[in-house]
Amino acid sequence: MGNRSHECGQPERATAGRSVGGGIDRVTADLLRTAPVAKNKGRYSSREGERAPEPIEAALGLVEQAAESARPYMREIFVAVGVVVVGVAGLSLWNWNAARRDSSASTALDGVLSTARAEIVVPESADAGVAAGPPAPKSDEEQYVSEQARTEAALARLAKLEKEHGSADVAKNALVLEGAMLFDLGRWDDALRSYRRAALKATDATLVRVAREGIGYTEEAKALAEKTPAAREAGLKLALVAFAALQPDAKGAGFDLATYHQARVKAALGERDAALVLYRAARAASESTALKQQIDNRVATLEERKP
Repeated sequence: MGNRSHECGQPERATAGRSVGGGIDRVTADLLRTAPVAKNKGRYSSREGERAPEPIEAALGLVEQAAESARPYMREIFVAVGVVVVGVAGLSLWNWNAARRDSSASTALDGVLSTARAEIVVPESADAGVAAGPPAPKSDEEQYVSEQARTEAALARLAKLEKEHGSADVAKNALVLEGAMLFDLGRWDDALRSYRRAALKATDATLVRVAREGIGYTEEAKALAEKTPAAREAGLKLALVAFAALQPDAKGAGFDLATYHQARVKAALGERDAALVLYRAARAASESTALKQQIDNRVATLEERKP
């Protein structure tokens, strides 16, 4: 899905120097930023990359420390120390399990992204009248015959990630990636479900915002795919509501982009004057040179279409 410059009614893919469409390019970097990385095979890493202590090791260490500290006062505080050690050891066990779970989920996410970036090898043209077959593998690396096949394979791995590690933060945040992939496949209703789940479950604030923005993009794309003017208008109004909800506070972060999106949708609805007002409000609120340039281009296009 290529770059889409719009007033002609196609959701765009690039704004302010970043990919902001509903698809996979939009979310990969933000998702990778949130995922813990396991550095030592067979061990489980914390978010800082350090080895998380085994729960039994941690518990024994706590017992030794507590016993040494309590020796002069053993009779008086034996029971209290026992309760503290058990409680903290239990917390250590929980933290260790969480680190292991997140590290394993992160490894699974690496597999998803590896599939999403796999090489596409287009079958060579066959003789006239003979259907082309799949290409012979060139290596042991993953290869796919089309973007659709590759995306569907990545989605299958995402489904496995959620099934096996659904309670891990990595899996919750990966719902944004699932929505993006479904968007790229044109599966609007499925993409909306994934983005809405991500908006509720993602643990990273940036990814929550991306998911909410994805809802707006998907409503917009779904509307533009409708065959009747009435359905198209109704869908665009849903997109308008979604984009307005991104940042209703004029002094809040992202108000410029949220207002810019509303202006685009107003233009697609044929509401030229309202679109111009919103574009100018977005420009006044923005500190992004790239976004201001896009706004200037769109305003110039609309002003050429004087009633």
